[in-house]
Amino acid sequence: IGSGLIAFLLMYVIPVLEKTYADAGVELPWITQCLIFSGGMAQRYALWGVASLILSAAAVKQVRKNERLAAEMDRRLIAAPWIGKWLRDIAVLQVMDVLSNLLNAGFTLADALHETADSVGNRAVERGVRNLHRAVQRGERFSRELENQEGLFPPIVNQLVIVGESTGRLADSTQEICEHLRSESERKTTVLVGALEPLLTISLAIAIAVILLAIYLPMFDMVHTIS
Repeated sequence: IGSGLIAFLLMYVIPVLEKTYADAGVELPWITQCLIFSGGMAQRYALWGVASLILSAAAVKQVRKNERLAAEMDRRLIAAPWIGKWLRDIAVLQVMDVLSNLLNAGFTLADALHETADSVGNRAVERGVRNLHRAVQRGERFSRELENQEGLFPPIVNQLVIVGESTGRLADSTQEICEHLRSESERKTTVLVGALEPLLTISLAIAIAVILLAIYLPMFDMVHTIS
């Protein structure tokens, strides 16, 4: 809403004021000139900007049809600072949630991993689950293969899986993993929203202050000139 309001002011209100000030012969301060220039650029290239966004979204969608490129994109996302671990925890939570339900329903670990791979939105984590499925089919220990994919699965997942394997209660361990990851995801979401809210408020306040200064400074000069 704030971005739409600012775009409306730049594209429709500022040009009207520019004509008014030009007719009055008022010398415009630099901040007003910058705003007028921005409004002109917005009017001239707005459609190009929208078209670029649409084409970019279509290009990303097309690229993600390639499994290898999609997995690499998602791997870079979960390795990104700030939001990477949050996205990784959400993807791993999807894995463990489905895996826990399937194990409790009587599926073997290998069959459960095979079905779980199709339920993950993150392609990098999906490939990791498929690697786990192949390793378990070969007879490898689940916990050892998880340890080999430390970048995709948090250490707590491997630790709880080891406990589940040693006690013979792997399904219960996956439920505990889900509870832990769900609480972590909620905590990180709260922190992210808490940081984003004041940032957006301050940014919007600064943008409105700049626009008001750009509008009213020439108006004060015009009133002074008339006086």
